[in-house]
Amino acid sequence: MSKLFKLDFNDLFNGLLFAIIGNIVMYLMVIFSSLYELVIKGLPFEINIDFQAILVISIFSALTYLSKRFFSNPVGDVLTK
Repeated sequence: MSKLFKLDFNDLFNGLLFAIIGNIVMYLMVIFSSLYELVIKGLPFEINIDFQAILVISIFSALTYLSKRFFSNPVGDVLTK
């Protein structure tokens, strides 16, 4: 883990990993929502993916992780040396 107010490659890699996980979760939510409308409501099966929303969620999940790591010490305590 990186020091307080510093980021290293592992932090950037993990931030990217969180962005990818955010993408997968948003995509699965869209699929399950479409399946719900198909099975429960009897509506036709359509997948409407809002790529802008998925991109925004991914960026914010990565930035949230990176900001948490930036303000944490090697142990994981926030704003503590």
